[in-house]
Amino acid sequence: MSRPLSAGIGLLITLSLVQLQARATPVDALPTPIRSSLKADSIVCSHPESLFLIYEASSIAMAGGGSDTFKSYFSAAGNVFESRSECLVQSQSIEVSVEGYTTMNNPLKPDPVVYGRFGIEGSDNKVWATIGNLPAFEKNALRSGLVKSPTPTPDTPR
Repeated sequence: MSRPLSAGIGLLITLSLVQLQARATPVDALPTPIRSSLKADSIVCSHPESLFLIYEASSIAMAGGGSDTFKSYFSAAGNVFESRSECLVQSQSIEVSVEGYTTMNNPLKPDPVVYGRFGIEGSDNKVWATIGNLPAFEKNALRSGLVKSPTPTPDTPR
């Protein structure tokens, strides 16, 4: 079997396993909402599982196939979720009030991945973003021990 085909099959199997892991823990409400900016060009989704699939599978694609594979997967996944009105890219930094969080485990990482839940002005729906895109929430989580180290957040490929 040629290397590109075997790498592709391995990546497909790995991505399938990541999908099985994509189940969030129950939502924990914060005792006091935390005002935070949402970084420009952040991906926000209606469900934290969607963010998990986009970011965690993208990191596997990067490790397994390099930058081009990462960009292809990230772009394709983003397009699928956006076309289904599940996720969107928030192009400008905005102020939000993080009121809850959930965690998900990636078996390839030592610590759980944390997602913050908040509302966006003009919408009745709550949305989610990775903790790395919510600086004040992340700072609070570092102080409280919810996370042990700052979360690296990849740039959103355009």
